Amino acid sequence: MSGRDPARSRRRRTAWATRTLIFAALIVVWEIASVRLGPLFLPQPLAVVFATVALSGNGTIELALRQSMTVFLTAFGISLGIGIPLGLVMGGVKAVGDAGDTFINLFNSMPRIALIPLMVAWFGLGVSAKIAIVVLLAFFPLVINTYNGVLSTDKDLLEAAPSFGASRVQLFTSVMLRAALSNIITGIRLGASVGILGVVVAELFTAISGLGGLIVNYGNTFQLNDYFVPVLVLSLIGASISGRPSRRGSRSSSGGSPPGNHPKDDSARGSPPGAAFYFGSTGSVVTSSSSMRPRSLPVTSFSPRT
Repeated sequence: MSGRDPARSRRRRTAWATRTLIFAALIVVWEIASVRLGPLFLPQPLAVVFATVALSGNGTIELALRQSMTVFLTAFGISLGIGIPLGLVMGGVKAVGDAGDTFINLFNSMPRIALIPLMVAWFGLGVSAKIAIVVLLAFFPLVINTYNGVLSTDKDLLEAAPSFGASRVQLFTSVMLRAALSNIITGIRLGASVGILGVVVAELFTAISGLGGLIVNYGNTFQLNDYFVPVLVLSLIGASISGRPSRRGSRSSSGGSPPGNHPKDDSARGSPPGAAFYFGSTGSVVTSSSSMRPRSLPVTSFSPRT
């Protein structure tokens, strides 16, 4: 492990140095373009910095950010509470999945922006309409990724778990749910990214408020210095939400085998080559043949039947 740390540190430093160079190059290009085009078409980076300080100092950005985040968090919480359970049920109950899959894909392929006037007619121009619009956009990435994650559960695991005493509830919660965890996290990230866009769209089409309202107001009056401030704030929020997860987190969330379960450790533990380890709830270790070997997720909570 210690041998990898220097290489990992070098990669991290290289990545940060590359990002810094790209950022500096973008600032230089922005500055050159703003000088050539003039402040009426593109403000200078330093002018945007001064505008950011001014809008932050008088509380404009703070108030708009609070309004937008209230809508986003409420709507995304509703989407999580409905989308993930529905995806789990669709993946775990074949009849529900077969019946709902067609309709989910039908509504997902629909241009949902076209439904915004309908949302306004139903919910008005206030916060309720904004929440409904964000839910309409963020719901489908959650349910589809969760559903696909459950369907991608290793069939060997589904066959092996009952032989170790797993009930249907344990099969669902300890095998299917864990196998779908990586897809669920991906759905959450995608849904959150789409939800941020939905907040801006909702604020453009309904009552003018929040960061989207600032964009409309400053854009209509050609206050480009101030206009870029909410745009950059939204960019930072989106980048923080959709940032790339670490490789270590990806391996753990995808259900990779823990240390000691790797095939090359089998001979050291005295088990047959290719055997897989299953840790029972009592702490005992059971080995199985390679034909029942889980490819992505170790079963960690089932005790073998006696």
